[in-house]
Amino acid sequence: MKPRILNRQRLTDRFLSRLDRRLTLVEAPAGYGKTTLLRSWYKHLMDGGTAPTWISIDPAVENFGDALETALAGQARERVRQRQHGWQQHRAFLFIDDFHEASHFATELIGKILHRNDEGLHIVMGTRLAPTIPLAKLRLGDAVTDFGTEDLKFHRSEAETLFGDGCPQDRIHHYYNHAEGWPAALQLMLLSMAKGNALDLGSSSPAALDLGGYLNEQFLNSLSEAQNRFLLETAHLNPVNGDLADHTRQSNDSWSLLASLHQSHSLVFEQIEGGVRWYRYHQLLQDYLLRKQQSLGETSCNDLRLRAAHWLKDHGRVYAAAKLAMQAGNTGLTESIVLDAGGIEIGIRHGAQRLEPLVELFPLEWVNASPRLGLARAYLLLKAGRTGEARLLIRDARDAANSDDRELEREIVLLEVHLRLYEDRNVSAAQVAALEFTAQNTPLKDQLRRGVLYNFLCLFYIQLGELKKARSAGETAMALYSDLGCNHLIFFMHINLSVVDMDLGDCAMAYRRRKMARQVQADFFGHDTNLNAIATIVYAEAALEANEAVDLEEPLVGALQDADNREGWSEMFLAGYETCLSLKLRTGNFQDAMNLVSQGESMASRRSLPRFSRLLKILELDVAVRAGQEADARRLSGSVKALLGETGDTKGFRWRSRLLARLVLANFECQFGDPETAYDLSVAVGQDCERGGLLRYCLRALVLQVIAAVAKGDTTTAASVLAKALALGRQSGMKDAFLRDADRFAEAVRAVVRERGVAGYDPETLAFMSTLISKVQDAPDPRIMLAEMLTQKEFAVLRSLSEGHANKVIARALDLSEPTVKFHLQNVYRKLGVNSRKMAAELALQYGIRSG
Repeated sequence: MKPRILNRQRLTDRFLSRLDRRLTLVEAPAGYGKTTLLRSWYKHLMDGGTAPTWISIDPAVENFGDALETALAGQARERVRQRQHGWQQHRAFLFIDDFHEASHFATELIGKILHRNDEGLHIVMGTRLAPTIPLAKLRLGDAVTDFGTEDLKFHRSEAETLFGDGCPQDRIHHYYNHAEGWPAALQLMLLSMAKGNALDLGSSSPAALDLGGYLNEQFLNSLSEAQNRFLLETAHLNPVNGDLADHTRQSNDSWSLLASLHQSHSLVFEQIEGGVRWYRYHQLLQDYLLRKQQSLGETSCNDLRLRAAHWLKDHGRVYAAAKLAMQAGNTGLTESIVLDAGGIEIGIRHGAQRLEPLVELFPLEWVNASPRLGLARAYLLLKAGRTGEARLLIRDARDAANSDDRELEREIVLLEVHLRLYEDRNVSAAQVAALEFTAQNTPLKDQLRRGVLYNFLCLFYIQLGELKKARSAGETAMALYSDLGCNHLIFFMHINLSVVDMDLGDCAMAYRRRKMARQVQADFFGHDTNLNAIATIVYAEAALEANEAVDLEEPLVGALQDADNREGWSEMFLAGYETCLSLKLRTGNFQDAMNLVSQGESMASRRSLPRFSRLLKILELDVAVRAGQEADARRLSGSVKALLGETGDTKGFRWRSRLLARLVLANFECQFGDPETAYDLSVAVGQDCERGGLLRYCLRALVLQVIAAVAKGDTTTAASVLAKALALGRQSGMKDAFLRDADRFAEAVRAVVRERGVAGYDPETLAFMSTLISKVQDAPDPRIMLAEMLTQKEFAVLRSLSEGHANKVIARALDLSEPTVKFHLQNVYRKLGVNSRKMAAELALQYGIRSG
């Protein structure tokens, strides 16, 4: 007989009335029906047309991350689908059962999701223990609905409904008083009654009710000796299947015993996982069995755990195997399970969140005494930005290495290239050449090592400014990762190759790659806060360059905070901070921008990143110049000039930082200094960028040349440079260079077209120019460019001409003489770069000029 499911309408009504909150927390000890209640709410939402997601946390199964990835990605896709179809958007619901079993990683992750201000996601959590997530702020904001022990206890009327009319009222009340409303006890009493067993509750007080003893008397005593023995020998396995149980018990009857237990009793449940039948014990039953299992003796219990660990290891359940081996006191076996599964490769292939719980199983002194485990911990420290500690562990592993331990040597090489990147040190051409030699001579069968080495070659070639070599190395790494099916590494290669695309001026391809990276993150690593932060940062940078960064400032600020806490790859920070500062400046929020700079300085100091601290000076000067803060700009310009003179190998500026510094200094001169100097500086930067094919920064230099040329009164040069800048902008799809100093650029363009006209610009370039000016003025009117270059009379004449009127009609309509109309038309032809009425009329129509 299965437990009777009671409709707990009072609890359901309260839950449904507070769906606008972010969290429903159901917290009570075992046996209070938390899972049953959550399942009923889940079904209610499903029946109402909502598609909630359910996750049960099981410490013996390593699927929480995968399940959460799938859940969040599925919910995101559903909300996108709703938006695309114009449907009313519903809240997404994520049910998480048994949260008391959550790892530190899972707890931290769910905490970040709850505090992410995602109003579209409601989490329903069942747990025996209060979660170690800070909820005070959410509770203060009335964002949490709490259900506790007192809420979940059965009321007397619910107990009457549970037992039904077949049980006398006085007996129900006697049972209810004895169980004190505890749902599990009442359910077990009902099950025992249904099997014809008399309930002798004795004279003990209600508080003395011993569910363990009750299970023994009312459930286990009804089983055969073989079934009881089976339950004791498999108590530590949940879930369990026949093959695992046979190996653990050294028998061949486990499948039949499991089937008979499931068919006869309600406390053994069947589930299908990966096409294989598994069984679970009711949590109350397993808790009791684990205590009773101790009667077998420590040696027997450990033997059972070790045999199970070997089977689980052979079947790819690494965490479950390692945990059982550790529970059996065999740390050596635990280490071999983790290392045989790949050691640091687990992190490299799947991310730090997969490796972290495995390393946390070991005492710290054991990790430090094991070179390969020490390297695994070093990898985690690097990902957390703790490079100093990681360096010491890598050094210890290097000291312990010998020529016979090829696997240790291999992992040291992999970690050393990670260390160089995460320590934010510059590399020399000789060091990169040595790495390339190592990559080329790595055995073909070692695809992961070759992929990682080519991956880092791509990054280091980017550092050196050798972008064609970077692209070649990156494409090699991408091919190797694709063959391996490593989505975690494919994610990073999309980003690395997009950096090359962006620097070379292919904004469309960079944007496409970053969208692909974002999709990989959403599809496979939706739970990974670190990867989400990186995906958000790089996507926002590309979106800003394409002038599509709508509503990205708040997510980007959150991503930077997440990256500050978790990610050790400081190169991400430069892109993130520069993008976020630009977004803040576009809204005129100078103080917020400076606060963000201070946040970056704190992070750089905490992580000992001296080079990044210097980079922040460039960004701070850029903020001051673009915000018109002359005093701050003059102070900071001297610091940036001094930093440009540094040539230290480890902390000096790289080529990109030098270009940024020179561009910012040129902008400073243009704004507060000498336009002639600004023009010369920007010309020099542009020439350097052209030689290196760095079209992104070349475009920025050209825009500054236009502004500086106009400032020094040379509209002829400005017009020539403007044509070149517009052509490059159209070709590359990059718009941010024009909009970084939007007002000054628009003013310079107006000066050029007023004085020089638009002769020589093709219609597509004129349209692009008009679009840019329209975006600056926040008035997307394609006629604005013509209005900028023509006088009011000229514009009126052109408008009348576009309607097919002759000069005589135009003169009469505008109260002008015919010679005056001809004079205005000659000016219009010259400014538009046309030589006939027909061409002028076509251009006017193209711009939508109508009298109405």
